[in-house]
Amino acid sequence: MKNNINTVTNKYKTYPNITGSRIAEGGLRLNNQLKISQKNFPLVTIITVSLNSEKTIEQCINSVLNQSYKNIEYIIIDGLSSDKTIEIVKKYENKIDYYISEADNGLYNAMNKGLELSSGDFILILNSDDWYCEDCVDKLISAKKNGYGDIISSLAMKIDFNDKKITPMKGIPFDKSIFIRMVTRHETMLIPNKIYNKAGFYDENFSIIADWEFTIRLFKMGYTVHEIQLPLLNFRFTGISNSGIPKLVEERKKLIKREFPFLSKDDIDYLSHRENHTFKGIENLAIKYIQEDFFVKSLKCYAEEMNNSSWHNGFKDNLKWTLQSNKIFHKKISKNKNSNIYFWQHCTEYIKNIRNGSIENSIESLKNAELHINENINSTYIQQRRKEYLDKLKSFSKKENFNNLNNFIINVDPAKEDLYSKDKSFFEKYGYYKTIDFSNMFLQKEKKEDFGIIVFGHTRIDTLKVVLESLNYQNALKDTEVWLDGDQGKSNIREKIQKTKDLINKYPVKSVRTQLANFGFRKMLILSLVEMCNRYRDILILEDDCFPTRDAISIFKDELNFIRNKNNFFSVYGHHFLIDIEKTGKCPRFQGWGWATTSEKLEPILKQLMNCYLMTEYEYLDFIKKSFTPEIRQRIEITPPRQPSDTLERFFAWDETLCLLTALNNQQHRPTAKRTIYNCGMGNDSTHFKLNNFFRNPAFNLITPDEVWNYF
Repeated sequence: MKNNINTVTNKYKTYPNITGSRIAEGGLRLNNQLKISQKNFPLVTIITVSLNSEKTIEQCINSVLNQSYKNIEYIIIDGLSSDKTIEIVKKYENKIDYYISEADNGLYNAMNKGLELSSGDFILILNSDDWYCEDCVDKLISAKKNGYGDIISSLAMKIDFNDKKITPMKGIPFDKSIFIRMVTRHETMLIPNKIYNKAGFYDENFSIIADWEFTIRLFKMGYTVHEIQLPLLNFRFTGISNSGIPKLVEERKKLIKREFPFLSKDDIDYLSHRENHTFKGIENLAIKYIQEDFFVKSLKCYAEEMNNSSWHNGFKDNLKWTLQSNKIFHKKISKNKNSNIYFWQHCTEYIKNIRNGSIENSIESLKNAELHINENINSTYIQQRRKEYLDKLKSFSKKENFNNLNNFIINVDPAKEDLYSKDKSFFEKYGYYKTIDFSNMFLQKEKKEDFGIIVFGHTRIDTLKVVLESLNYQNALKDTEVWLDGDQGKSNIREKIQKTKDLINKYPVKSVRTQLANFGFRKMLILSLVEMCNRYRDILILEDDCFPTRDAISIFKDELNFIRNKNNFFSVYGHHFLIDIEKTGKCPRFQGWGWATTSEKLEPILKQLMNCYLMTEYEYLDFIKKSFTPEIRQRIEITPPRQPSDTLERFFAWDETLCLLTALNNQQHRPTAKRTIYNCGMGNDSTHFKLNNFFRNPAFNLITPDEVWNYF
């Protein structure tokens, strides 16, 4: 491993012939043609290392030269190939920036040479067996420009021996599980040169897994990785890390021993053979080393991610998160994070033990529940509610009361119980005491569909048509549900709705929901979002005048992955206000014209929204008066002449009420990396937005239906 980590990149323009074995050298640099970073187009260096790659190298080279992103320098380091590899490389002499063919000390020695030659702002390493999608670099750079992480990566498409695509390789979070397995495709990691200069070279003491060792270093240094949820790399499952299994296992042992020196030889051997892992085996390690906090956290992350994997049989069929298992994995993990889960778990354990006649264990469970009853809970109402529940449980500890246990509600969902208590205390702060618990409307499914789109419509055929056309182009109609409001008993509206139905029937949407009468848009929206929450993990919400651009769906999916685990974000929106604060990647003002969120984020806010909807007008306006404080007003009144107070202080409007609720919950909203939704509802037939240049300006930014394809 080279020691001078301050000069990893941009050390040489041409590499010195240190070994004297060089048989070829060429490229644009020999003609003094050097590439530089340009405004808005940073220079990206791509390094390919090759050895006897005549069957694949040309496809690899062309995938780089044909990138839609043009400011790329390409460096090839060949390890003295004895086949036609160098002949093929020379065919591209006038397009490759620099190449050499000489003896080296292995794969990572060659990669380190490439790093020393790289002058790009960002660096990618592409194996000679593999190839990039045409827009790979463009998408990676776009994500980096939008501040998604220190390092950007993507998914990869696995390719078999016959060059057939097998399946996209699922993404894995860049977390503590990295100490157990490699969590990202190294070839898609767009790494700034300044990070290489801080992290150092690849460790040449590892001949197969130095990329894994390097990413562990990145994790330890605190760098973040954002993974684009698209396969931008085609990865042949035939490379060095998939051959030479004994050597691979030995290197895994070496690295695991370095990171966890307290492990026994047998346990290191077990972790190094990942194909043999089972949940029980990982669980036993957690029990054995329960005092090793970081190690147990790494095992927990690994087990959770393997449970979600489709390939690992040891986990796919038998990994069940039992109460005992959670107790093991959570014992040493931060209590603040899931204290409400601890409380309800111990309550459930107590009931199970009582039913089984295990008095000693039930007493232990009761003590544990009491320990967690107030932990990380600021609401006195929630604390009181828990205390009452626990007092009720204590009564069952008397033998004569055992038979009453079945009459008591034992399957308490901690999310529902505490969220309802939270909702109740939330509204009580503003003098409203008639809160309704909507928890039973939300189904706690173990498995939801990944992504659903809902489009709300009524009689606007011209706008709905272009929305459906765009979704059809993006192959998204299979995920799209359309909800139509009713006719209000009016024959003229009934005829218009029938025309809307006829239009929808021309498109292969997933489903159409129609009403016999009139729901009213607010009620329809609320009920439909409850259903979407129950069926989908991620949801895109469009009104029939919210026109999505050609790549809107993929961008929304990327953005949702960015905000998924960030509690301070509620939604992503595509119709930008075009105000300065959006340049920061966050906005405190909710935008209801083309937005997306996760069901996990939506459910608690939706319950609060439903409570607001059921208030009398007097109660609602009183709630607004008390909650719409000067501080909240200053935070969200940032889009003149389209302000939340225009409706908030006069009547219930779902979008501005949601804007207020998310602000009261200290949540923000993220504009998409580029504008992906255009509200095309302006026109002389529009109820709200007549044809007027006033509405073309911020914060409305409207267009007409016949203009949409100019922005597609």
